[in-house]
Amino acid sequence: MFKRNFALDAGKATLSRVVVMTVANYYLLPFFYGKYGTTPEVAAALLAPIAVFNVSQAMINIIPAYAIYKK
Repeated sequence: MFKRNFALDAGKATLSRVVVMTVANYYLLPFFYGKYGTTPEVAAALLAPIAVFNVSQAMINIIPAYAIYKK
């Protein structure tokens, strides 16, 4: 059960995080920061940098967790 492909599982987890957070950020940024001028167009422009952040954050979480799990 636990003998899976680490790279494939890490890639799927990272991709799911990016997809879910991209959708959430598109709808939540204008909702929370709308009075400061954040329109859906501004939120859409911010999605690429936020996606890069989510990929790096996922790797920062996954790699050490896997190293600790292996020990």
